[in-house]
Amino acid sequence: MLAEGRVTNYELTIRSQSGREMVVSYNATTFMGEEGRLRGVFAAARDITDQKKLENQLRQAQNYNRGLIESSVDAMLTVAPDLTITDVNEQMAGLTGYSRDQLIGSRFQDYFTDPNLAALGVQKTLSEGFVTNYELTLRSRHRREILVSFNASVFKDIEGNIRGIFAVARDVTEQRRLEEQLREQQNYNRGLIESSVDALVTVDPDLAITDVNEQMVKVTGYARKNFSAVLSRNTSPNRNGPRRACARRCRRVRSPTMNWYSRQNPANERWCPSTPAPSMTPWAKWRVFSRRPATSRPRSVWRTSSATSRTTTGG
Repeated sequence: MLAEGRVTNYELTIRSQSGREMVVSYNATTFMGEEGRLRGVFAAARDITDQKKLENQLRQAQNYNRGLIESSVDAMLTVAPDLTITDVNEQMAGLTGYSRDQLIGSRFQDYFTDPNLAALGVQKTLSEGFVTNYELTLRSRHRREILVSFNASVFKDIEGNIRGIFAVARDVTEQRRLEEQLREQQNYNRGLIESSVDALVTVDPDLAITDVNEQMVKVTGYARKNFSAVLSRNTSPNRNGPRRACARRCRRVRSPTMNWYSRQNPANERWCPSTPAPSMTPWAKWRVFSRRPATSRPRSVWRTSSATSRTTTGG
């Protein structure tokens, strides 16, 4: 102060008589006597303890946020409304090949193969508040083209004014390559299936048809889009679930033969027209599955000992 004539915001820590410490900021200047000689110093001390606490909290929050940004495996950056890059993380620097200092202050759209599409993505974020899976092709410093997917949102100041956008760029080049390989493999498998001269069908453990080829469509006459719904209801049932398939066809038949036959056979035994029990005569089979109304006859009529004749016992 004596050398320069004044000082501003000169920080000192005052310790009171009770031992309490307080950070103060001095602003001081010299004053002269009548003969122009230095007579002393006039100083004003301001308590800035609370201000220092807030500054420390702000620095900690900034360090924490910086740590979160740098720990991300994706490239992150902030862009001002005028399309100027204001901040990036090291992942973005590594993706583009430029240093952080070179990226900050440069134009966002200059790093993409289609600058207009990149600028449109920023404008869309500013107008709608966010964008998701906005794909752009980034051109690195070494002329390597990288497909990236942007997810961005706006950020505002305490007054609610938009200050820019925060964007996360994920390299999806490898993902797109695998997707292309998967599509090629699926097309190849589809070609193998359709090239077969036999009818092919796939069925899941619940007996639902999941896929068929065109030969199966020609054989059955059903369209491929509704093939599963039709055939899973009408195909011949297996031994564990025959009654469900036949119930829709036979549930209205209420003849003595139906009642007697259902009592004589266990629940898991097949009973449909395609596979009748050996003990049933052709006439009995017709009676079970015919839609004609049943006639009242003595139950002994349906008990047969031969596959071609009927005998009655009593009644």
